[in-house]
Amino acid sequence: TPQGIGPAAALRYVDAARGLKNVDAVERLYTSSGDHMFMAEVRAEDGEDLGVVIEEEVLAVDGVEAAHPSVLQERLK
Repeated sequence: TPQGIGPAAALRYVDAARGLKNVDAVERLYTSSGDHMFMAEVRAEDGEDLGVVIEEEVLAVDGVEAAHPSVLQERLK
């Protein structure tokens, strides 16, 4: 868990990590510094399916308070 957080926040962090790891559409899960504690690579058929996965699966995970989707468009290197 991140350093400097209290026990309740640490528990939410652990719950969120466990829950996100169990979402089938989450192919990769990373811890992150900055504004977001986790970054997840989610695969979906299209934008509509991605919205459903985020709303019904990702945001339903205990400890997840928000999702800020970003779509990769073009690989440059």
